[in-house]
Amino acid sequence: LTLEAQLVGPERALELGVLDELAASGQVLARALEVAGALAALPGGAYSTVKRQLRGPTIAALRDIVDRRSDPMLGAWLTEETPQAAARTLDRA
Repeated sequence: LTLEAQLVGPERALELGVLDELAASGQVLARALEVAGALAALPGGAYSTVKRQLRGPTIAALRDIVDRRSDPMLGAWLTEETPQAAARTLDRA
């Protein structure tokens, strides 16, 4: 999806595992609060440890980019082709 800038609807995003679940537009906030409450009820130490394990490598890489003030992706993504490619993607939306 990312590499090809593919656009998919909510049901397909759910099938692909991009989303955990869908909620009706009028129920989004209520469902979000319900999920947040369930997560808040988990043991804090275990929850934070799992989050660090899952996100640790990404956080370390981002900290390195910030510390060096050098994002290796900028040169690859921000070229003369970028505006036209972005416009084509937005036109498909």
